[in-house]
Amino acid sequence: MVYFRKALEMEPNNPAVLLNAGVALSLMGEWAKAESALKTVAKNTTGDLRPVYALIENSVRAGDMQNAKKYSEKMFAEFGIQTIIDGFELYSENYRTAPMSEEIIIPVVKKTMMRLIGDLNVPTSATIMELNTPK
Repeated sequence: MVYFRKALEMEPNNPAVLLNAGVALSLMGEWAKAESALKTVAKNTTGDLRPVYALIENSVRAGDMQNAKKYSEKMFAEFGIQTIIDGFELYSENYRTAPMSEEIIIPVVKKTMMRLIGDLNVPTSATIMELNTPK
């Protein structure tokens, strides 16, 4: 954390430094501090999924599933499903950016997606098969 503090002193508004500092704080169990840094990044950057992924992961690590759900819903409101999927593929294997854990984030995102689909009253594959079955 020493280097992140020095970097933040030099560039307090640099989103990459804030993002990485937030992720480091989360991994150290400093969840409230991490959330504060990550929320600042999310607020000051547009079109970047990484802070939202990090907020979801931080919330899960903190045991705050309500917050994880809130950030996941916010992500779906701001980004399209293909962008979210592409982001997982891009960022999970990219070690030049803040690390993220698909194992932690994807279950929350999947649950949110299924709930949103249900809210749209979109028929599931089981319903479609039922409709196509001759009587």
